[in-house]
Amino acid sequence: MEATISKKYINELKDYRFSIPDYQRGYRWTRDQITKLINDIDGISGDEGYCLMPIIVRKKSKDKDGEYEVVDGQQRLTTIDILLSENKLYEIGQDSDYSALDEELKADVRRIVESDKYSQKLKAIKDKLLNNCYFIWYEIETEDEKEAIDTFNRVNAWKIPLKESELIKAYVLSGYGEGLERREARDEWNALEHIMADPSFFDFFNLGNNDSESKYESCHIERLVELWAPENLNKTRVYPIFDHIMEKTIDGKKLFNELKKLERDMYNLYHDRKSYHLASYLLLKKTGLSVKEVIEIYQKNPSAGLLEKVRESINDMESEEELKEYLSNLSYGYQDKEIYNILTLFNILSALNDSSSPSFYPTVLHKKQNWSLEHIHARNERSLSKNEIRELIKLLDWNKEGKEYADKKFNELLENKGEELQETERNAFYLNIISPLLSGAKIKNNNEIDEGSYDKDWYEYSIGNLALLPKEENSALNNSTYIEKIIKIKNFGLSSYIPRCTMDVFMKRYSEDRENRQVWMKKDGDDYMKKICSVIFNELGKEC
Repeated sequence: MEATISKKYINELKDYRFSIPDYQRGYRWTRDQITKLINDIDGISGDEGYCLMPIIVRKKSKDKDGEYEVVDGQQRLTTIDILLSENKLYEIGQDSDYSALDEELKADVRRIVESDKYSQKLKAIKDKLLNNCYFIWYEIETEDEKEAIDTFNRVNAWKIPLKESELIKAYVLSGYGEGLERREARDEWNALEHIMADPSFFDFFNLGNNDSESKYESCHIERLVELWAPENLNKTRVYPIFDHIMEKTIDGKKLFNELKKLERDMYNLYHDRKSYHLASYLLLKKTGLSVKEVIEIYQKNPSAGLLEKVRESINDMESEEELKEYLSNLSYGYQDKEIYNILTLFNILSALNDSSSPSFYPTVLHKKQNWSLEHIHARNERSLSKNEIRELIKLLDWNKEGKEYADKKFNELLENKGEELQETERNAFYLNIISPLLSGAKIKNNNEIDEGSYDKDWYEYSIGNLALLPKEENSALNNSTYIEKIIKIKNFGLSSYIPRCTMDVFMKRYSEDRENRQVWMKKDGDDYMKKICSVIFNELGKEC
């Protein structure tokens, strides 16, 4: 149903006559609503305008100028009629008689305005009402009473008020003449609505927006209007964007062209593989940008602008070695935000570079998760049994000297303590012998571990031992062993979103030694970090 829209000050309604149709309820405003309206009008200063919200009307007959049926706005209109009293500029009639209750409520309005609180400044209030207050005049173009009733039901009975996008649509279309030009403009607006109604498209450009989803139900174009609007609007107003348009007297056709351009830019960003993934990182990173900021960067310098912004976020590394040094200095527990950002970027760029799959990174799904950093090899792995320690020693084949050393030390321990080792003894052996060897420790000439040959804190702090995992899944892993984590994470993947790179790192797909899949060693972590550097720098490096 078409509508036209304009801004009508109360003193412009001279000689108008409004009827209240049978399908409407009577006057029902409470003292609180009446008092709030009077206080708002009383608070107007200078030439400031005050919007009285939309009034929805339809002309009773093409042949009768100034005669309108009130579809929505009866309560405000009636209250103003009573406030104006002898200064009335318009007349309200009705197709059915008001009840005695209505008359009593209207009398209550008179008592309020004549009370001590307002009586001394009633004239000033009336002057402001006449000269500073205006309706958003929303005139539906239909002679069919059923369509008017449907509009009334939606706005009143179902408590669904007019949205700003509906007001703006009417404002835009009001700038076009009748016939073909108007129909083409309407079709173009419908095309905008169709694109915004695509769930995945809408969800992407709604990331980070805290407004309730119900706000956009059946009206996704509302988000487009919000992204077009300036940031510094008075959000306490019911229709801040529409008020801005009216106050700045923005040309409807110019506004429409800007909305079409904005959506075209959003569409191009979303469907360009590289731009989508770069934008995704800027939206997902800790202290990331807003959707509006990302769009503005893209509009100024599409993909190149987004690329430069991503580079800035990792300190504009000039070489892969410089990037590797930066990653090596990141420490879990101290720079978790930076580690999260790097791992998120690694996942996103891996998806971008995956030539085997046309799919895009699931940015919206990622945003909905509560993420944590999971140690690939647990910092405090559970106590291993005697047999599990034996199996671990067998896995040290890649380090013959280390394997022989561990085997010898374990046999000595069993001879001294007996076959039934206590938990504290097993833990100490793992900590002092197995863990150093997995971390790359060398054996000295005196057949002891060289304490200076390995990084004691590698398992605890390095990004080479960390992956992204949803918080709930992280908690479920607890202090599981590496091989136990692999099994659990595979099962998680059946019901939860596990990032591809997390799955790959636990499957040792980045490791040169893929045969030894039952244990995670420092050399695996080094290969993993090398892969992170390679993927990130190949996409973001200065020579690209």
